[in-house]
Amino acid sequence: MEIPQTINNIMQRILESEEEWKALYMASWGAVLNWLEPKYKNTCLWREKLKFSLPASKKKYVEYTPEGLCGFLTSKDMDFTLGHLQTLFSLFEELINELCPLVCGGQEIRAFKFSQLKKFLSGDDQYKNFGIKIDQKDLDELELAKETRNCFIHNDSKIDSKWVNAYRAARNETFSGKIGDELWSYVYVPWIENWNDIFVKIINKIKERMKNYEK
Repeated sequence: MEIPQTINNIMQRILESEEEWKALYMASWGAVLNWLEPKYKNTCLWREKLKFSLPASKKKYVEYTPEGLCGFLTSKDMDFTLGHLQTLFSLFEELINELCPLVCGGQEIRAFKFSQLKKFLSGDDQYKNFGIKIDQKDLDELELAKETRNCFIHNDSKIDSKWVNAYRAARNETFSGKIGDELWSYVYVPWIENWNDIFVKIINKIKERMKNYEK
């Protein structure tokens, strides 16, 4: 089966999203480490208000102290990283919503419900005809990724009971923190990279399955 352009476009956006995330990450830290700190930190200008160029603004500049600007830029790790996860998971849900009716005889799915998403990825019940059969370990990691995304969006980046349950299932270990802790105390960049790898693996399986799929 030929993959429709709409589905190809979503897949491509998922595959490119990691590069976009890391470009933002590198730009913010690169500005601090390679420009602001070397140029200003050990000078009398470190805590002075200076004009920094911003051509798109009405004034064409914004005033910051170099110290303050460094603080803003290096505080955006969580926003960049969990913002990437938010984009990644939303695109993936959109992908499955588009794909399912095409390969499952018109059967629609609500991929934002993880129970339905899990059945599709496992090839269970009405989805067995397409079945790409993602293993349980990856499904558990995807559920933890989803609960991380949900806490970021809906719970002010604080851990809730659903996140704790997903963590225990995915990592097969007791959670040492408590409900209400900040996500950033536990969620690290390599976690997001690993989840990104799972999405890429699933996309590659979908592409391979569709090559030989007949309605």
